[in-house]
Amino acid sequence: EVLDGDTTAIVELTPLKENVAAQLSKIHLWVSEESWLPVQQKFFQPGGDYFIARYTQVRVNRRLPSSTFEIPAAKDAKRVKMG
Repeated sequence: EVLDGDTTAIVELTPLKENVAAQLSKIHLWVSEESWLPVQQKFFQPGGDYFIARYTQVRVNRRLPSSTFEIPAAKDAKRVKMG
């Protein structure tokens, strides 16, 4: 199938666990045949309703400033080492 000029392969995913299948019967995943990145997902509920997630303007290996990954803490926060 072609999405936005991109030829895609569609993969159907089905849950193996019953508790997951009770909420999500299957997922269709569109993968670009050029980049092998996902471009769209369609999540199906057992009753037939579905939700579509479409990925556009994806940028791969974009440089991000290190501040992107800094989590600001409150001034009175204390660092606790676990384990």
